[in-house]
Amino acid sequence: MASSTSPDRQPSDATPEPGVVAARRAAAPPAPSRTTKIALFVVLPLAVVGVLDYVAPKELSMSFFYLVPVAFATVLAGRKGGVICSLAASAMFCFIEIAGNASLGMTLWNSLMRLGILLALVLLLPPMVEKVADSLSDDR
Repeated sequence: MASSTSPDRQPSDATPEPGVVAARRAAAPPAPSRTTKIALFVVLPLAVVGVLDYVAPKELSMSFFYLVPVAFATVLAGRKGGVICSLAASAMFCFIEIAGNASLGMTLWNSLMRLGILLALVLLLPPMVEKVADSLSDDR
């Protein structure tokens, strides 16, 4: 009677049993969830920028660095996530300025201007990302 494996095949070359495949998958670390990615690339950087903005001298602007978490939020969570992150970043800036004894009127104006810039990023970034993704897929 012939065996199901050929003589030149090694036992390690044999297809593993379904239970072995399931055990290997269970042993592999799970891929990070979308929520984890958002927390790592949006919430944490936004908090770091906020802390740096708070401890930095008033003369040193951290405005540019607020763009990074908003961009990540827009790419990872869409426009809605970008808008929420923009509102959070603008509110954080407002509270930091008020804590620094800046005038309320000027702080509100500056916060609204920053919000406008962040929202412009949220509106302009998705079409740009889409075009880059399309051009990369065309190159393949």
